[in-house]
Amino acid sequence: MKKVFFRADASSTIGYGHFVRSLALADMLKDDFDCTFFTISPSEYQIKEMRGICKYVELKEETKLEDFLAYLTGEEIIVLDNYFFTTDYQREIKARGSKLVCIDDMHDKHYVADIVINHGVTDDALFDIEPYTKLCLGLDWALLRAPFLKPITKRKRNNDIVVCFGGADPYRITDKIVSILLSSEISETITVILGNSTQLNQEFYPKINVAKNLTASEMAILFDQAKFGIFSSSGISIEAISRGLPIIFGYYIDNQRGLYRTILKKETVVGVGDLKELSEQTLLNAIKYLTNSSSEKNSKDSDRGNFVEIKKNYIALFKELHTITLLQQDFKQGRLHFVNYINCSLQLHQDILALRNSEQIRRWMASQELISEDSHLKYVDILKNRRDKCYFAVLVDNVLMGTINLSYESPGIWERGLFTSPDAQGSGFTLKMESALAQRCKKLGIHHFTAKVISTNIRSVKYHQKAGYQECRKDGDYLYFIKQL
Repeated sequence: MKKVFFRADASSTIGYGHFVRSLALADMLKDDFDCTFFTISPSEYQIKEMRGICKYVELKEETKLEDFLAYLTGEEIIVLDNYFFTTDYQREIKARGSKLVCIDDMHDKHYVADIVINHGVTDDALFDIEPYTKLCLGLDWALLRAPFLKPITKRKRNNDIVVCFGGADPYRITDKIVSILLSSEISETITVILGNSTQLNQEFYPKINVAKNLTASEMAILFDQAKFGIFSSSGISIEAISRGLPIIFGYYIDNQRGLYRTILKKETVVGVGDLKELSEQTLLNAIKYLTNSSSEKNSKDSDRGNFVEIKKNYIALFKELHTITLLQQDFKQGRLHFVNYINCSLQLHQDILALRNSEQIRRWMASQELISEDSHLKYVDILKNRRDKCYFAVLVDNVLMGTINLSYESPGIWERGLFTSPDAQGSGFTLKMESALAQRCKKLGIHHFTAKVISTNIRSVKYHQKAGYQECRKDGDYLYFIKQL
């Protein structure tokens, strides 16, 4: 199986969010990929969690960046999750040939990654990325652990208020919230979830229920049964929403603000802003409002977004990334030799250009202008980092006979383009060339080709009909076809 390396840390200083969400992604992928988690100084809790999902490697704090790079062979997909992974470090990973996925909170740097995931925002204008970078934004890409991806079943809620502010809680927000709740006249039972490094005033223990280091399954059950929760704007709020639990939530650090604004769009949530500045009256007003407005019908499945589909979408996303890696490699089938444009010699590029610029080929192109050698080579240079386009020169006995290219549309569906040397037209070569590529693509999980043809190009229209394509729509001067492989 294709290898995926996850790189994230946790501590009382940085919290456990990076670790938990990266491990949640590993859990989604583990049945389809060979996953390994890399982290520094893991706690007993971290080790227990990792062992239940995948292999792990412990790195040294002093040499964590260099040591991780030493494990790379260029065949892996790398997932980075932390603020200290700079653009230059991303480039070092890409230079080794590995595909790169970055999990982002702050969108404060240029990304050269193939994929950037940020489930806290939905505005792609916030990101400084390469043309080939795919953005996976918003709660449809939430990084949730397995129990929070399951459908909601019918349940009766109790009278519990659940309070949790993550694995570290450096500002002691838990103490603040519990103190307000205990001094008020609320009738609900208070259950506090403490993380691995969360501190709680010892005076509160006899007056509340305390749960420490709960498993994901235990937390999901708690959220299924509670009346409502009070949380920080972090992964735990998304987990609560996934179970239909009404919540009061806020932020205490900058990287939580984006997710805060995104969660505010959901039903049965009340935002209280900066938790460090939260007043007693603001919290009590929020509880009153939430209690009056929340009901079982408002905690319906439709408010969960597409959480049930998230695992399937991530598997498809990573398989597509793996497919692209294999698809871009040169290959041979019979006498046909497919050479990726980025591997072609200068002479072969000149032959491709001469063929493309010939009047018989150029007249049927979307752009009928002559292409200069300089423009062609610059485009080939761009292709080296594109993950959505792939061009091949097709040779027979070292003689260029045509070219064929693919452009990504959606998982499993690629648009196919081609042109053939006039010397080979009418010989059946074009169909052989396409069939050879289709056989390879089918093995890689691609299941459909599409094609765009100028409607007056009768030869091309008849070819697509003969090759098994079905016309699916018309648009101006073009006909659009699709074919199942």
